[in-house]
Amino acid sequence: MQSKTHSLIEACLNTASGFIISYIVGLYLFPLMGWKITPTENFLVVSIYTVISVIRSYVWRRAFNHRVKKSRFDLVEHLRRQRAFSQKTFGYGLRSEGICAHIRKELDEIAREPFDLEEWIDVVILGFDGAWRTCHSPEEIVNMLVAKQEKNEARQWPDYRKIARDQPIEHVK
Repeated sequence: MQSKTHSLIEACLNTASGFIISYIVGLYLFPLMGWKITPTENFLVVSIYTVISVIRSYVWRRAFNHRVKKSRFDLVEHLRRQRAFSQKTFGYGLRSEGICAHIRKELDEIAREPFDLEEWIDVVILGFDGAWRTCHSPEEIVNMLVAKQEKNEARQWPDYRKIARDQPIEHVK
């Protein structure tokens, strides 16, 4: 996301090219329309519209950047919220056996309904719940999620086309 200063600079540079084009077009267009306008008057008209354009461009840029900022999902904050809900609803401390049993139940449901996104998300939520219950902070969980993805991307994997769809695809060891 751009800073306010960068947004203003971009708006000014973008509009400067518009100023030059508008000034040149005005020198030819106004006389073609029968309007008697001096180069100084043309400069003044183009200047007024340029200031308006810079302000308009800046305001729209900031409005869209603010909207994008608010719509970004913060996984760390979400994990804090999930932990508070889970502690209030399911209590404190380790619940590894119960969480694993619940994950197995959800996996059975996924096997029956593989296109049910809600069941897949249940497994994700349960995994996060198990992670924080083993004393890992939301930041540690997110960092491990990123590190594990990078680790998997660096591994060698067999050709998925040679493995049956009902078999797991594991990295080459």
